Amino acid sequence: MKWTLATVTSICFLILSCGSDPTGNAKLGREGDSCTETAGCASGLKCVGSVCVGDELRQDAFSRGEATQDVQFPSEKLSEEGGICEESADCGQGFWCKESVCGQPSPWTDPTSGLMWQNPSAENAMDWESAKQYCTDLELASYTDWSLPSVGKLRSLIRGCPPTEPDGSCNVEEGKCLGFTCMNDACEGCFDEVKDDCYWSEIIEGECGWYMSSSPMQELDGEAWQVSFWHAVIYPNGGDMWGLVRCVR
Repeated sequence: MKWTLATVTSICFLILSCGSDPTGNAKLGREGDSCTETAGCASGLKCVGSVCVGDELRQDAFSRGEATQDVQFPSEKLSEEGGICEESADCGQGFWCKESVCGQPSPWTDPTSGLMWQNPSAENAMDWESAKQYCTDLELASYTDWSLPSVGKLRSLIRGCPPTEPDGSCNVEEGKCLGFTCMNDACEGCFDEVKDDCYWSEIIEGECGWYMSSSPMQELDGEAWQVSFWHAVIYPNGGDMWGLVRCVR
C-alpha cells in the first residue's frame, strides 16, 4: 500500500468539529447559527426554531418560543432580554434568569396590602446601611421611589403563620413597639413547624432567609429588626450583619 499525505478535506471528514459534514460538501452550523434541519447542525446540536441549539435547557426555551434567533449564548456574558441562560449569572446586570431566558424582574403588587414589591429580591445580601441605600437607588419598572420596608411591611408578606402575620400576637410593629421587650414568644413564629417552602405567597421569588427591615431596635443603636421567611420569625440583628433585601413602594 502506498501512503500519501492527508488532505485537509480528508482530515475534516474525520473531525466533525472542523465544520463540514462527512462528505465535506457543506458547512455545518455552529451553536446560534440558523438551520432548517438538525442534519445542518454540527455534532451534538439540534435544530430548534430554525437555530442550532446545544443543551436541553436551551432547546426547551426555543421550542416554547421563549427565545429568539439573535440571542447570545452563555459562552458570552448575556446583557439583553431574550438571552438564553442556565442561571442569573449568565445574564447581564439587571436581568434575571427565569425558565432558561434572561428577562427583567417584574414587581409584584400584593392584593392584600396594595404594596408593590421587588420580585425577585436583590441578588446579593448586604448590611443595613447598604440595604437602605440600595433601595433608595433602585430603578425598577420605571419607578424610582423604592425603599427598604419597615418590619410591619415585611410582616404583611407572611402567609400561613398567624402569630407573626400583620394581625398576629407578636408585639413588634412599626409605630407601636420596636424595643427588645416587644419581642414575645409569638415572634418566634412557626419555628417548630416543618415546611417545605417559604411562609409567603407562591408568587414571590427569592431565598426564604433573613430579610432586612428599615425599623431600628429602640434600645440599641445600629440594631435593626429582620424577618426570616423560613419560619416566619421576627428578631433583631446588628446592622453590620448581612441580610437579604426586597425593596417596596
